[in-house]
Amino acid sequence: MNPRRNQRQRILDRLLEARGSEVPSFELSRISLQYGARVKELREAGFRIVNRVEHHDGKVFGFFRLELGPPTSHAGQLKPVTPSDPATIADQVRLPLFENGGQG
Repeated sequence: MNPRRNQRQRILDRLLEARGSEVPSFELSRISLQYGARVKELREAGFRIVNRVEHHDGKVFGFFRLELGPPTSHAGQLKPVTPSDPATIADQVRLPLFENGGQG
C-alpha cells in the first residue's frame, strides 16, 4: 500500500467528516507530519480545499476546509482517492454534503 495515498485518504476522510467546517491543522498533523504536501496532492486531484491562518499571542493556528462543488478544471493529475466506505468520492461530492450550505 502506498503510504502517501493512505495519508491522503485519511486527510480527505477527515475533511469530509467535518461537512464544510474547518479542521485545525494540528488534527491533520496527527495523520501526517507532511499534511501540507498531502493537501497539495488533493488539490492537484481537483478537490477545493481552502485554508486560513490565525495569529494569537505570537502563535500561529491553521485551519483547512473542503469546499462543496465540482472538482476544479485541473483535476486529473492524480487518480481520485476513494473513501473508506463503499461510496466513491465522486458520488459524495455530487451529493449535498453540507446542510445549510456549510453554515453552522
